[in-house]
Amino acid sequence: GEGNMLHADSFALGDSMSALEMMDPKMDAGLLNPTVIPADEVLEKKILPLDPDLETTVAIIDKVLALEMTWVRGTAIVQTLFTCLYCHCPNDVVGEPLKLYLQMLLKGCDSTKKTVSKASVYEEEDFSVNMGGYALCEQVGDDEIAARMSALEETLHKSLKEA
Repeated sequence: GEGNMLHADSFALGDSMSALEMMDPKMDAGLLNPTVIPADEVLEKKILPLDPDLETTVAIIDKVLALEMTWVRGTAIVQTLFTCLYCHCPNDVVGEPLKLYLQMLLKGCDSTKKTVSKASVYEEEDFSVNMGGYALCEQVGDDEIAARMSALEETLHKSLKEA
């Protein structure tokens, strides 16, 4: 009815500020740009290179690190980390350095969210625990990540010795 708002059960008052910004033509550049392709379509049509070269991998990691810091400062994860399409499909990335980085990052986000939620030391405008329905690599085990990190470190160390 009039005056009511349709929303998901996970919707919090703090999310309303983001929702308004994301739908406001003055605030949401994607709304004005008809050339923006939805993430699922980009992945389905294989437009996103899942095995980027080393230079591109470093640039992606640099950008994602900046996005992570913006998330930690209080901006919603859907407006920060999940603006990077690689965060939508970390398990599909072919290059091990980028794949491992993204999986570790998302597992770290999950851990941060759980810790902040349990401690109840946040205000919705300071930290949003709403992950927007995105997966945070919960299916990848900590031991697996640690083993792969050690193996990658060894491989990179050998590469540096040979260079």
